[in-house]
Amino acid sequence: MEKWASVVVLILTVISCKPKAPTESIPSVKTVNEIAVDTVFDSVQVAKFHSFFLDKSKYNRFNGNVLIAQDGHFFRGVYGWSNYRKKDSLNIQSTFQLASVSKPFTAVAILQLVESGAVSLQDSLELYFCDWPYKGITIEQLLSHRSGLGNYMYHTDDWWEDKSIPMCNSNAVDSFILHHPEVYYQPDTRFDYNNTNYMLLASIVEKVTGDSFEQYMKKNVFDPLEMNHTFINSTMEVYPQLNMVVGHDKRMRVIQEFYLNGVVGDKGVYSTVDDLYKFHKALVNNELINKETYQIMI
Repeated sequence: MEKWASVVVLILTVISCKPKAPTESIPSVKTVNEIAVDTVFDSVQVAKFHSFFLDKSKYNRFNGNVLIAQDGHFFRGVYGWSNYRKKDSLNIQSTFQLASVSKPFTAVAILQLVESGAVSLQDSLELYFCDWPYKGITIEQLLSHRSGLGNYMYHTDDWWEDKSIPMCNSNAVDSFILHHPEVYYQPDTRFDYNNTNYMLLASIVEKVTGDSFEQYMKKNVFDPLEMNHTFINSTMEVYPQLNMVVGHDKRMRVIQEFYLNGVVGDKGVYSTVDDLYKFHKALVNNELINKETYQIMI
């Protein structure tokens, strides 16, 4: 296995809040070094890593899983709760909602289609969405957050009446066609990080392939890399059999799912620290996209 000069730190968290004294005991903490590669960090380094995260978890300043990798050395740690109220402990295969860390997966999907010739970075969105009202926006501008479009998360709240039903990507796309919210900026005039861009990219994947975004990612990314604990969830449901953790606020109350979590591409991927490391290795080893495309991506 090639040794990496860089440090890869993968941290998946359930909560992040201001420090306070613990009111209840936390579960026993495990540091696990199970990945079948080279060697682990020496005992002094492991003790330092463990002490750092254990200290934070004791005071509710960190709750989650950790993987640190450098030059073939690995540290993996499990700290805290999958569900604080039910006192369900995390384990190394706990799956976390990646939120916007889902976006690199969406970028890879689009770039795979670019490599196959199914789409072009210079394609305009009018090629993919009938009656699309905004002219001159390209796939490349979506990838680099230079489309100038408004954020669907803000304007959809005014007209999506039943918040108990998840919105899907086609609903979000239609919101721009039917309601025509104003753009924030003209295309390619400035960078503006925006969830709309990656919602649209996932929608283009569906248009081009005929698969749902979940199906495409499973067939072309998750399964080939044996990311066996990674999936996309757009149902607003928590599935214990998939080892899904729940989000908490700073008072350790469970945060309920909401209708916008039905939209994917900008979010929606659930994964583990081990699976994220597989994804990282595949990218730098050009297993998902070629070297030239990867350089464009980064």
